[in-house]
Amino acid sequence: MLKSARACGLVLGLLAILPLRSLAQETPENEIRIGVLAFRGWVATEPHWKPLERYLADALGQPTRLVPVTLTSAGPLIDNGGVHFLVTNPGHFVTLARTRPMSVLASRKRHVSDGTLASEFGSAIITAADSPVHTLKHAADRRLVAVDPNAFGGFQIAWAAFREHGIDPFTDVAALDFVGFPMDRIIDDVLAGRTDIGIVRSGLIEELAAEGKLDPARLRVLNPNASYTYPDSLSTRLFPEWPFLALAGSPAMVRDRMALALLALQDDTLRQRYGLRDGWGAPQSYHAVEALLSDFTTRLDRGSTTARLLPPVSAIVALLLVLGALWRLRRRREAAPAAAPGPSPDTPAIPLTQREREILDLVRLGHSSKEIARSLGISPKTVEFHRANLLRKHEARSTVELITKAAPADGPS
Repeated sequence: MLKSARACGLVLGLLAILPLRSLAQETPENEIRIGVLAFRGWVATEPHWKPLERYLADALGQPTRLVPVTLTSAGPLIDNGGVHFLVTNPGHFVTLARTRPMSVLASRKRHVSDGTLASEFGSAIITAADSPVHTLKHAADRRLVAVDPNAFGGFQIAWAAFREHGIDPFTDVAALDFVGFPMDRIIDDVLAGRTDIGIVRSGLIEELAAEGKLDPARLRVLNPNASYTYPDSLSTRLFPEWPFLALAGSPAMVRDRMALALLALQDDTLRQRYGLRDGWGAPQSYHAVEALLSDFTTRLDRGSTTARLLPPVSAIVALLLVLGALWRLRRRREAAPAAAPGPSPDTPAIPLTQREREILDLVRLGHSSKEIARSLGISPKTVEFHRANLLRKHEARSTVELITKAAPADGPS
């Protein structure tokens, strides 16, 4: 403890002597703004991060403010200079860093359920405790819900785990729906029976239990033996925890002091003084994250190609397909006996989710994926996921064939 205290004193001493130019010329009102990914919504997220805001304001001697961000709002906020630093999941970091310069100052050490600090995290794939689903392979033909296709702990890590068990969530489940933040609603949907399986980041179950909002016995965690040593509920491999990022334009001296202030939080006494549960350590390698995202992007590109095969396919080909369908229908009618009954009204329609029916209606009107995304307020990739599901369910190889085969009576699942 004495060595730790001396180390803490040395770091804080360095913070005190490092020159700090006034930020008045760099940022409005001399304020340092730090974006934080609020995957549980800001009401639930702010109390966890507020102590860090107070600590950094004291350590840096500058006004410091946390700014909640989402997976979609972070990019524009960075581009407009709305934040100087960012704390987000590693997949989001890798994606943002492809087009925006940024550097990792420190990696998070998150307080986990056994009281230790963990430098890695993963995903928990959950179902209701009384569900017939017991393994990841049982996910085939079940309903699956996640927050967003770009959520790292909330979908992408679990996607990789499903693939390792022979399941492709984009094609093998009955319905794949993305409901957005807050992530808490995934658990609500599972417990209410609105979905069969949900994906959340590791640690969320334990956080809700500690807040008195969840009885973990009501849930079953699939693939629970993914790790025998990780204390929180886990279904997947582990990946490096969230990075603390310095963005382009943040003053060099502020970056240096910020890095030292974060590394000082490895001291237990200092964290306790400010009521901080998490610590920060030297930057980790995010190579494994980049590899997973590369595989994920390849899968998306393959699925998107199927959805984009026709628009715009030659009008002649489309006309031939429609004429061919009409010709086959006429031949069947001519070959049928005069007294043959028509199709039974009890013939079941292909089960579609509400979202799939909305997208199918817009596809019939000739809208592109981008136009559908704007109309429904969702991402183009989410539209393409559902278009791929529609093609699979109707056994169609193209958009024209889908429109020809899809009866208006197709119902909800």
